[in-house]
Amino acid sequence: MTPEVQKKLKKMLYIAAFCLAGPLFAPTTLHARDLDRIISDGVLNVGVNLALPPLGAYGPTNTPEGFDIDMADQIAHLMGVKANFIPITSGNRIPYLLANKIDIVLGGMTRTVDRALVIDFTAPLYAEGFGILSVKGHDYKDFTDLNSESVRLVGVRGSSALPFVQANMPKAQLLLLDSYADAIMVLAQNRADALVDVMEYMAPYTRTHPAVAWQTANPADVALGYDCIGLARGNDSLRRWLNLAIFTLHDTHVIEGTYRKWFGLDDPHPIHMSPAF
Repeated sequence: MTPEVQKKLKKMLYIAAFCLAGPLFAPTTLHARDLDRIISDGVLNVGVNLALPPLGAYGPTNTPEGFDIDMADQIAHLMGVKANFIPITSGNRIPYLLANKIDIVLGGMTRTVDRALVIDFTAPLYAEGFGILSVKGHDYKDFTDLNSESVRLVGVRGSSALPFVQANMPKAQLLLLDSYADAIMVLAQNRADALVDVMEYMAPYTRTHPAVAWQTANPADVALGYDCIGLARGNDSLRRWLNLAIFTLHDTHVIEGTYRKWFGLDDPHPIHMSPAF
């Protein structure tokens, strides 16, 4: 065997060995914890938006409180584990799920067809509809009133209202911010004309600007959005169990009472969940 042939043979063997060993050196895929693993670990990692009252906020003792906190505690109790709350934002909640930093996410998690391409959803906890928030003096009664180049809208990145605004009010100017607190401040300072979002979420923010004469409009023809629990795609054992837990909490009126406790009113769009799911 000539030195040249030996050299080629060594090269071929090296390549073959590398190919066979490839799977050993390939990056590992992180898998979401299934129901059995969560129960075994004794902890359910829950993503909650603590800058979105009444869903989530820091209370007087700097501990999380709100509708989502109570719901997560109820679910963890039914599961026999402890809820571990991890702060998220509208923008990072799905990346946190994909990175398995959290098992489930709440925080006004409206199910949409786009989001369902990357994560799974449970049955709904409650429903919501979009409205228009502005300062007195504007005469906005319908979303069509906002579809004008002269209208300055403000919105929050990652919110479920954003695609609706972009699809239905493409002519309007749109300023995007990272939090509802900032968006409401911009409205109060007359740097924007209106915000389109779920009006039930806005009261805690508008109350921080008592000198402003706020007004809302709730167009009757708006489609409802359904707020669910988000979880990693394919985590079927956890999703099936969560659906049963949500049915139980609806059936025993726990969700209804928790909604009234934190929103200060009866759910305007009650969920009538079928026992077959």
